Amino acid sequence: GVEVWGGTISHSAWNEIEKIQQMLLCRPLGVKSSTSYPIMLLELGAWPIEVLAIQRVCHKSPENA
Repeated sequence: GVEVWGGTISHSAWNEIEKIQQMLLCRPLGVKSSTSYPIMLLELGAWPIEVLAIQRVCHKSPENA
């Protein structure tokens, strides 16, 4: 599904999706939800979902379209 969202989802919608990812990362790590999301991603070596989605859209080969 991410390939379909790539160019059509608004910035505010990405923010809502990232909030869900932040919540899912905070719980198992046992950190407060107020923990800086970008810092948490850096510490985990993870990328924001928006970056991963754009990467998939850009690298999608024509034969898989």
